[in-house]
Amino acid sequence: MSVSVVMPRERHDDPAGPAAYAAPARRARQGHPVTSVVGHGAIRTLEREPFDGVLSHQLPTSTDLPGSGKQVTT
Repeated sequence: MSVSVVMPRERHDDPAGPAAYAAPARRARQGHPVTSVVGHGAIRTLEREPFDGVLSHQLPTSTDLPGSGKQVTT
């Protein structure tokens, strides 16, 4: 069964922040079967304060998640 990982971003104050995170995040995904489903796409918040954006990634199985025994390097 596939696994989805959803990461909300509440806000960012520094426009350079996401760019500084992008390269290490790409390196961390190398060698792992990760499919990007949504990359900070438009969202509609139904409850709580609105999010600034959201990332959604999909992996084939839960054993592909970091911490499942496979080593993730950055």
